[in-house]
Amino acid sequence: MEIIGLPYDIYSNILSIFTKICLKIKEVKLTTDELNHNLFYPRFEEEIEELSPGKLQLSDGTFLLVDEINMNEGKLVEIGIKNIGALKSLVDFQLLGYEYPYNNIEINHDIEILVITHKTKSILYSPF
Repeated sequence: MEIIGLPYDIYSNILSIFTKICLKIKEVKLTTDELNHNLFYPRFEEEIEELSPGKLQLSDGTFLLVDEINMNEGKLVEIGIKNIGALKSLVDFQLLGYEYPYNNIEINHDIEILVITHKTKSILYSPF
């Protein structure tokens, strides 16, 4: 689901309401900096030989609130592009990829997702 054209003051009210009615809720704020510097999908780190968790690695039944209100212009680096792809896959297909050195695994999820933006269209619903 997507809500467009929403002022930030109303967003904080929506977040407060969902926090009270949802058992499990995760808020993800999208900014260029957040996308370029944080891991949204699980990835195996060869240096430490363990799987690093991602922000979108959530249990079934979680309500995911994606905040695009502060999304700014800027260049996405490789991890930022992969993060958008992981989020788009979760929104479109309820699948989250787990990245391993020689194989990627997609895991099915059952997550309710609400995308909120003040623009006319979410970047997650745009073809790229």
